[in-house]
Amino acid sequence: MEIDFSKVKKVSNPNMTWLNAHRRELEKNYPGQWVAISGDQVVGWGSIQEASQMARKKGIERPLLTAFRRLEDQGKVFIGAHRKA
Repeated sequence: MEIDFSKVKKVSNPNMTWLNAHRRELEKNYPGQWVAISGDQVVGWGSIQEASQMARKKGIERPLLTAFRRLEDQGKVFIGAHRKA
């Protein structure tokens, strides 16, 4: 089956648009943390649980959650999988 991508409807996600526009600023301000984004603002940060909980306390049930590398790891490429000991 062939897909004609010219006929596929593009869906715009305002959270992703804002994230892409502010990525450098967020990397600088939230290194090593998870960040919850809703619309055009950060609504939580910290561990993934902390970021989610902060968003929920603000009435946001499904924020965009993304993590930023620690400053010393930014620009590095990691290949492989993590294994629990």
